[in-house]
Amino acid sequence: MPEEDRSQGAVHEPAVAAEALVLVFAKVPRPGGCKSRLAATIGDEAAAQLAAAFLADTLTAARASRGAVVLYGNHADAHAFPPQLRAGVTYEHQGDGDLGARLARGFRWGFARGARAVLAIGADTPQITPALIDTAIAAACAGSAVLGPATDGGYYLLALPAGFPLSGPIFSDPDWGGSEVLATTRAALAAAPCPWRLLEPLTDIDRESDLAVLRVPATNATLSHTAPVLARLGAPGNAAEGMDGTGSPPVP
Repeated sequence: MPEEDRSQGAVHEPAVAAEALVLVFAKVPRPGGCKSRLAATIGDEAAAQLAAAFLADTLTAARASRGAVVLYGNHADAHAFPPQLRAGVTYEHQGDGDLGARLARGFRWGFARGARAVLAIGADTPQITPALIDTAIAAACAGSAVLGPATDGGYYLLALPAGFPLSGPIFSDPDWGGSEVLATTRAALAAAPCPWRLLEPLTDIDRESDLAVLRVPATNATLSHTAPVLARLGAPGNAAEGMDGTGSPPVP
């Protein structure tokens, strides 16, 4: 289990030594501080509850993969995240800068610890599976870059092999938050000195309408954290009243 060091505001394992590291990018799931597009229609409390569930299911999938898992959070203090989300993982702070700077920092951090492959995955696709993550790990350990495309024009996973040029256009060229991130990243990978491949596309869950993807029975059955929250949420359009009818959804 990780060792907690409250004086440093972090949770660290004694050492991170693994063939592959999986960095799970995450914001602290607190009302008003996450999932703003979801919150616009379902309310801050419900959006935060879903954000916590999405992150929990993403971490569950990552822990079931071959990689060592790092919760790569937006807060300098690991204890800003609920303890159940920190359990069994290393915590590392993303630091400042745009998404490209924080991605580059995370990959450098992972490769500095001897990993043959480093993966970055977001917490907006709780339907990601251990098999998808392991496919990316195997390809990156064999020297290929891997991109998991999101249907909104971004990506949900990026895996790079050791030696990939991190100072190149892959992190500096994209207009983060725009609809061309995937296309720009694909162009950067095509120009990189290594092969690369695509995974199957997944839907980023950013808006209330996207929740339909997670309600499909075959997917819903795999989401041990998200499915109960969706059940409490009820039909689309009901969430703004609160998942328990009061506007304050219970913490799972």
